[in-house]
Amino acid sequence: MAVLDASHTSTAALVAGSLGTHVAVLVAAHHPVRVARMVLIAPPMDVAGRVEGDVETPTESSDEDRSAGPSAPDWRTDYPAFVTWFIGEVFSEPDSQATIAEVVSIALEADHAMLLQQSAELDWDEAPRHLKDVRCPTLVVHGAADRTLELASIKAVAAGIPAPA
Repeated sequence: MAVLDASHTSTAALVAGSLGTHVAVLVAAHHPVRVARMVLIAPPMDVAGRVEGDVETPTESSDEDRSAGPSAPDWRTDYPAFVTWFIGEVFSEPDSQATIAEVVSIALEADHAMLLQQSAELDWDEAPRHLKDVRCPTLVVHGAADRTLELASIKAVAAGIPAPA
């Protein structure tokens, strides 16, 4: 909201990926007149009451670190290995090596201490509770070959957002 205010932007379209989708949902839910539309890309949200099934790819662990299984390096203690592994799971299509290398390079610029602090301080269950409060048109996107999230989980996020009036 501070960026919108500082740039004198009255309304915006929000586009967010991965854990950033939590922030986008909260902004849209708490400031509906400021968000005209929204795109959520691969939102890792645990939506209560979702129906299991319709899973076409390996699944994400329900573990609090949101990693995709026991073979995943622990992002808290070995961030570089986790980033390399995770991005390889997200971009699993053949001939994705250049994309993987570019995204890994960008991800390794992240402030690991800030990520640890954010993980400890944020309530990751808050955004899923507010999906029902989103009033703008919203597109939820998930790659068919992305092995980090269950398709059923993504569908539950989309189903949790009411159609705009």
